[in-house]
Formats: sequence, C-alpha cells, structure tokens
Amino acid sequence: MIGVIFADDDLLIHNKLNMMLSEIPDCVLLGSATNGEEAIALLQSKKPDLLIVDIEMSEPNGIEITRYIKKYNIPTEVLVLSNFDAFEYVRTVMQEGAVDYVLKHQLNTTLLRKKLQVIETKRDDNIIKRHFSFYAKQQFLLKCLTDNIEDSDENKLLAREKEFNASCYAVVYMQIANFMMLFEKGDALIQQAMNITNSILLNFDNGICVHLKNGGFAILLRETSYVGHAKMTTGIKKIMLLIESNLTRILNLEVLYEYEIFIDKVSNIGKYSRLAMTKLDGKILNAHTQADERESFSINIHDERALINALCRADSTEVQNLLTKILGSAMSFGVAGVIEGALETYRLCARFRDQFGPPGNAKLMHSVFPKLKGKDFVKEAITCLYSFCIRIIERSYQNDSQKAYSDHIANAMHYIRLNYTIDISLDSIAEFLGLSNVYFSHLFKQETGITFSSYLNKYRIDMAKDILTFTNHSLMETAEKTGFRNYNYFIQKFRKEVGVTPHKFRQAISKYDDRKPD
Repeated sequence: MIGVIFADDDLLIHNKLNMMLSEIPDCVLLGSATNGEEAIALLQSKKPDLLIVDIEMSEPNGIEITRYIKKYNIPTEVLVLSNFDAFEYVRTVMQEGAVDYVLKHQLNTTLLRKKLQVIETKRDDNIIKRHFSFYAKQQFLLKCLTDNIEDSDENKLLAREKEFNASCYAVVYMQIANFMMLFEKGDALIQQAMNITNSILLNFDNGICVHLKNGGFAILLRETSYVGHAKMTTGIKKIMLLIESNLTRILNLEVLYEYEIFIDKVSNIGKYSRLAMTKLDGKILNAHTQADERESFSINIHDERALINALCRADSTEVQNLLTKILGSAMSFGVAGVIEGALETYRLCARFRDQFGPPGNAKLMHSVFPKLKGKDFVKEAITCLYSFCIRIIERSYQNDSQKAYSDHIANAMHYIRLNYTIDISLDSIAEFLGLSNVYFSHLFKQETGITFSSYLNKYRIDMAKDILTFTNHSLMETAEKTGFRNYNYFIQKFRKEVGVTPHKFRQAISKYDDRKPD
C-alpha cells in the first residue's frame, strides 16, 4: 500500500489523476494541491509515500518542492509530471532527488501503475536497508554489553559509526515496572517499547536502545565532546522523561531507570551497564549483590513442588510462606532476578490453574497485578502473586474426580478442600449445603461408598503425606495444619491409613526420594 498526494495547477490533470489513482487498488490518495504552498502543507500533515508534482507549477515549483524534501530528509518519493519530452528539462529535478518523471500527454492508468510499483519496491528496499543497518548496530551494542565483542572487520567498521565513536557516553539501564504485562503480551510488547524508544532517540539523533531480558533495556547515549557531568545528566533526564511519558501514554508501561556516565571505549560498556543496573537494584531492593557475580535466577525443584502441593492442599499460609521464600531468594539477583522469580512463579501457578481448574480470564487475572515499583517492590510482588494463588484455589476445586458426583457432594468435597484445616462436623457441612444431616450422610455414602468422616480423615491424611514429603514441618505442626486437634489421634489415623507412623513415613521418603526437604 502506498499513500499518494499530487500537486498540479491544471484542473484537467487533477481530474485525470483522481480517476486513475482510484483504479489502482494498492494506492491511497491522501490529498491534492493546486499550488506549491498547498503541496508543502500536505507533505507536512499527511506524510505521504509519494508526491506526484508538476515541474512547472506556480511557486514553489516542482524543482523547489523536491529540493525542500531533500533538505529536510522527508521520507517521500517524488514523481515529476512534465509537458516536454526532453531529459535535459527534468535533469535538475532528478538531481535533486526525484525518482522518475512522466510526460503528461502519455499519462494513463497502466503507465502510472507501473511507475507506482517501481517506486513502492524502491521504498521497501530503502526501508529494509535502513532496518538492517540499524539492526547491525543493535547487535554490535548487544555484543559489547555482554563482553562478547569479536575483533572482526565488520565490528571494526561498526565501531567507526557515529553512535560508537564519541568522546563521552552514558549507558541507561531501564526496567519495565509493571512486569506482568511482559507475561501477557510478551515479545510484541518488548518490540513496541523498543520501537518507541528508538524513534525518540532518532529524533534526538542520539542513542540506541536494545532489550536485554525480562523487560530490561540498555540505552547508549553519546556526546561528541565531554560537556561536564551536570550538563550530561540534564540531557539524559530530558530524553528519559520523553521516553517515560510516551511509554506510559502509548503502552501503559511504567519504567524505572538508572544511568552511568563514562569516558571509555564502547566495547567496555558492559561493566558500566552492570553498575547502572546495580544502582537500580539498590534504589528498589536495597540489594548489595556485586553486579559481576550475577547469574540467572530459577526456582529450585523443591520449592516448585512444594508450591504446587500447597495449592493442591489449598494451604494459603504455606503458599504465602513459599512465595516469600522464592522472591526473597530472587532478591540477591537484583531487580532482574525478582522479575524472573515472579514471572516463573506466575507461569507455574497458571499451569496449575489450567490443569486442575477452569481456564482463567487473562484480563481478569491481570487486574490483580498493579504496577510494581519503589522500595516495596518485592512485598508488592508477593501480595500480587498471593492474590493470584487465592483466586486459583477458589476456581480449581472442580476437578475431574468431582464431575462424577451430584452438585451436593461436589460442593461438599470443595468445602472440605478449603476448610480441612479447621474443625468440620457432619452438622456444619450439612447446614452449609442446606440439607438435613441424616439425608446428607446417606447421600454421601451412597455416592462415594464411604462415610463422610472416613472421607474427611482420608483427605486429611493425604494432605499430611504431602506436608511430610515436601516441607520441614514437625509432626505436631503437620497435625495442626491438617485439622487434627489431637496429636495422638493423628498418629493413630495416619498409621491405620498408611500402614506406618508419620515419623517412619518421612524417614522412608528421605532415603530414596530426591525431594528431601532442604
């Protein structure tokens, strides 16, 4: 698709062009002008791909308009209309940047379509060349940031580009704060944020932005001569204010940043980027981890299994303890580590939700994750994830095994699942369901084959087995967490159901299972 405006003071040509352009499907007519001033106004407001202009039009004429486009680097191609069949007549306008010309008496739809196809191809080729040129610079910067620069001819040439050949630099580490949007929108959001940032940098003719990981970006800014720390700081803040406001306005993103000014080769930017990242970590997390010692954070297998089992047991206290432990461990890896930990935990919980309950509504789930930033970053992340887990627990009770039962019994099982840690009696659950205790007792045994009390004790023992397997809780704590208020009664019921005491069960697990608690 190519956007076109045309300018000619001949009304017959106006009508002719209107008709022909309407017959070309890949062409959009954005406007027309009868003089040079109107043509320039359309160029500024419509930003067309192509201007078709009469070389002899009243001032400014076609040559002067083409010169104007070239002077101000306007990304519009020019196709000239001429009354005279002599190249000498159009030589000047071609030298000023017009891509082709057409004689008015030869103008027809077929010829115009061919000219437009050539111009569109040329335009696309130029876009690709500009894209890959910029892409090469981004890749060069990424290699420098990761200390992975090679001594190749290509890199030597790139190092001479104006972006990497200055007297003084600043590297900005910018982090997306409302990180849950990264999980929901992924690479598309990253690309949009990078495009907006690089467009702003292009307007300043200063800087390149690259994405590192998990919504963290590095921005390289430069000064041709050292202008002093205060002046550079003012310049950095001016650019970053514009980037922040546009990312918020267009993408609803909140970002945080820190920067490091340095006089050194760009190939050494990695260490300065890590210093900026550490500044941001200290600002948000008050972390003191040395940047050079960083590694990627990942939830260990024991905590992963423990969290899944806590969700299965609907143990909200244990869920909160595990979230605190996981993100507390992630803090030593800085902001990037916390975000990695939070995203990994979210994915883990979402997989559990989709496997054991009805799929969640992404927009609904997003509402429990506000924008996270400031000194309470980790605390807020834990609160958000805990809210998400509570929603999962509330939604996931309808598993496959319950579908074979009537609504009354399925609801009773759900009630047990959410309340097994407290006292539950036949009377209390029957009252909850709005049934008589006699009818409920009869219905429960009829559908499940066992009495209500036997089912409740069996469920509690199953939960106790999970706690003994995946946590370090004592036997007394395990009894309390599974609703057994009498410790001896817990031991008795456990041995009857499992065949061994809780202590021997844990000993047996620790001998052969790699899930032994840390």
